[in-house]
Amino acid sequence: MSREKKVAFIKENIALRDGEPVWITSGGRGRGKWTAGTAVSFYKTTCPNGCERWRLTRQGLHIYKSWIVYVAAFGELPATVDHKNGDTLDDSLSNLRPATKKQQAQNREFKAGRQGVTRRKGCHSRPWMVRITIDGKRRVVGYFATAEEASAAYWDAAKKHYGDFARRTA
Repeated sequence: MSREKKVAFIKENIALRDGEPVWITSGGRGRGKWTAGTAVSFYKTTCPNGCERWRLTRQGLHIYKSWIVYVAAFGELPATVDHKNGDTLDDSLSNLRPATKKQQAQNREFKAGRQGVTRRKGCHSRPWMVRITIDGKRRVVGYFATAEEASAAYWDAAKKHYGDFARRTA
């Protein structure tokens, strides 16, 4: 379903009480029924990228809790809603901020090794290379003697280019 339908559903049916979503209308039928004044119940789901999120399904709409909290508080849905601390299950309003898809890519979780750091084979004096992606293009930050120096250089470059969306992952 379209984002507009989801935003309209949230605005018509849900408000925040003490930071938590509650129903302001009654509706639905059968298992999908809801009652005004009660807390909205969510279930945990796994996103295509592997993260866990809280989600609500009503009237054929699948809506993330972070979207509901953001729309109920600000009345609109940005391109994406980012979790500042990286915990996608923490949907408190203080942890949510608007973001672009580009900003989301800048602070994604990096699972293997040190982010942006690779070891060059056959290079003995400065075997660690640091690269960072800026505006869709990979740029070499530099070459370093130790993995720790390289990781620190990546972190400095990430803070410079990504600002608040830089995330230290290793």
